[in-house]
Amino acid sequence: MKFQRVSAQELSAYDKWLENADNGHLLQSSKWAEFKRGEWKPYCFFLKNGEDVVGAATVLVRSLPMVKKKVLYLSRGPVLVDYENRELWQGFTAGIAQFAREIQGAVIKIDPAIPQASSCAQILQDLGYKSLKTQEGFGGGIQPAATIRVDLTLPLEEIHKRFPKKTRYGIRHAESNGVVFQREGVGGIDEFYEAMQATARRAKLVLRPLKYYRSVLDLFGNDATLINSYLDNQLISSGLYVKFGNKVWALYGGITYKHSHIQVGHALEWEGMKWAKEKGAQWFDFFGIPVFRESESKRNKEIYGIYRFKRTFGGEELDFIGEYDLAVDSFAYGLWQVMNLGRKGILWLKKRFS
Repeated sequence: MKFQRVSAQELSAYDKWLENADNGHLLQSSKWAEFKRGEWKPYCFFLKNGEDVVGAATVLVRSLPMVKKKVLYLSRGPVLVDYENRELWQGFTAGIAQFAREIQGAVIKIDPAIPQASSCAQILQDLGYKSLKTQEGFGGGIQPAATIRVDLTLPLEEIHKRFPKKTRYGIRHAESNGVVFQREGVGGIDEFYEAMQATARRAKLVLRPLKYYRSVLDLFGNDATLINSYLDNQLISSGLYVKFGNKVWALYGGITYKHSHIQVGHALEWEGMKWAKEKGAQWFDFFGIPVFRESESKRNKEIYGIYRFKRTFGGEELDFIGEYDLAVDSFAYGLWQVMNLGRKGILWLKKRFS
């Protein structure tokens, strides 16, 4: 089994393999790796059995503060042809651990899009991986440990017909009140950012700089779109969607809270699904929902509200195994964990008494 670095000339073949893989994911693509360059240093690898590609991994590397070691992060990776094959996991683990040692890595963080019901958890445990999945919020990892996907293989009319009554009403409500939807590329980025700023202020969310979102559109080209909605020439909402392989992800979105009597959310996502259908996608992925849905209705109404909205499209709820750590340098990893706990404690105290 070979864990082989992908050259610049092979990146197109790398993405093609991922697009055709059952669990291929946007966040494992070479374009996403390029998008994250600057914050992280990206590397792409093939896992090969002889000449056959049996896995792929985009690895993002960043230095850990004060520890003078590095973290290797695989967002929704690795992607393997068979997640329940122990030999593949052994080959991948041996290869990436060797790479980690070469670059002074302390820990490898994996977060594959593997269903919770998979039996690979025992394999990972046997190989020394530690599960970090928590029982609240979005699962405790960098990426949500659950999502909702809507099947787009049916005709649009049938997809619409299968929506719950309330969802169909929300779509009609926006249309009948004169809301206009426009698909815009980079030219609509200022309007998109206006909606994102309004949402961030209201929900007290951290907002990335404008250039961050512009980079998504620049890198993914025709496989990305902005959809802005207007009423009386005033921006109401905006969403950013990206296609990779047979899926489209609803990555970012916001509303301006102008004309708040208009229920624009359902209609905006429906426009996103129509674009996805035109692009040949088979699935529309809402990207993230809480891991323990019903309990969040009492613990965190804001998080539960996100889930409640996304489930109104009647999609399939998918729970993943969540994030796992593999310590390469036990001492540095332990020190980093202690520092993390201290930082989280300070943030909690600031939030509690501010």
